[in-house]
Amino acid sequence: MREKKRRVEAANAAMQELEEVRDAVTTQLIPQVDLQRKVEIIAQSVERLAKVQERHFEFSRSQEISVRSMRTGLRDFARELVGAVGSEVTHRLEKTERFCVGAIEGVKVAAPKEEEARPRGEPIKVKFPDSYSGKREENFDNWDANVKTYVHLQQVSPDQRVLIAIHALRDEAANFARSQVRAANCSDDPVAYSSFTSLTEFLKLLRERFADVGRSVKTSDMEECKGTQGHNG
Repeated sequence: MREKKRRVEAANAAMQELEEVRDAVTTQLIPQVDLQRKVEIIAQSVERLAKVQERHFEFSRSQEISVRSMRTGLRDFARELVGAVGSEVTHRLEKTERFCVGAIEGVKVAAPKEEEARPRGEPIKVKFPDSYSGKREENFDNWDANVKTYVHLQQVSPDQRVLIAIHALRDEAANFARSQVRAANCSDDPVAYSSFTSLTEFLKLLRERFADVGRSVKTSDMEECKGTQGHNG
């Protein structure tokens, strides 16, 4: 959740800076009569946009919506510059637009290319984990290990691993998973929930809800049993 918040804040900051550049162009560029001064203002704006793109180059595919919004904003920005300056600098602005859009597109394709560069073998066929219901007699540790082994051997992408774990739940455990999806404001969409929730975080929630509670109940039962035996003795 912290990582998601950090990325959303970074995307919002980028969009705010884009708006600031757009406002600066509106107030500085249009009143200018001198062509050279217009070109200087455009160059400054492009330089600032390039810095925004550099700071957010680390965005992954999970930020595709934010990247799409930034790309659309940059296209609109370039078109507004064309309208403000007119045909005098159309050639320069066409290059600017291609640069802006291409730079943001690079954010989307960078991570996939890195993954494709690493040779990966075919996924090993393994049995889908047995369903876990959350009952005390079930072994959560075994189920936890089976899920992790499955997603590793099947080379499941990180944004789909929680979805696999949810499909391997039933009864009370499945109800608990659905409550977590709704609590994250994802309605009843486990796909959306899985896209920003790590498998480690999700399994920790399940462990705290079922395994740890189950152990405390067993400990309490054993202590009560010992107390009863001591009383009878």
